[in-house]
Amino acid sequence: MERMLSKYEWIDRFSLFVFDLDNTLYDEKTYLFSGYRKIADLLSIGGEDSRANEYYEYLIDEFNQNGRHNLFDKFIARFNLSVTMEKLLDILHNQQVCIQLDEHAKELLDLLMVKNKKVYILTNGNVNQQKNKIRLLKIEETYPLLNIVYASQLAPKPSPISLEYIMKQEGITSKEVILIGDSKIDEETAKNADTNYLYIQNI
Repeated sequence: MERMLSKYEWIDRFSLFVFDLDNTLYDEKTYLFSGYRKIADLLSIGGEDSRANEYYEYLIDEFNQNGRHNLFDKFIARFNLSVTMEKLLDILHNQQVCIQLDEHAKELLDLLMVKNKKVYILTNGNVNQQKNKIRLLKIEETYPLLNIVYASQLAPKPSPISLEYIMKQEGITSKEVILIGDSKIDEETAKNADTNYLYIQNI
């Protein structure tokens, strides 16, 4: 315990901790790839023995090479599918899959709760999908004092509006806040709100 406290001495400099969700508190690929598997299986009439694996491999390869931007558009066009974009997104947004908090992130969250720090999650993206992830990760059950803000309901990151909203809610100045994330967008959000920033990989 003493070693852990020493490792996290820096947290005593801040009053408010704001975390990104995807790839900060857990590995988002575990959610996305499970959704792609389900989509592939549902679209393949013959199940695993027909085109399911081909669909799945295309989605994974395209994601790994070019990310998810226009992924479903390209998928539908590549295989001349009659399915709608809305249907694919609905499957992805509402899927049931086992995902877990990263052990390193959980250790930090546990310590912050012990120290009675104010902790928020600030996440971009489709609100229904992000709420589904929060539920699957059991975050609200495990950390009932943790607050969640869905940036898309105010202004998506890197806009500072959502982060400024959190600071106003808590009555805390920007110098007392640290945003912990995994991307350039998170870093820019902190910069735009004049707050501190830390990459989760550097903790």
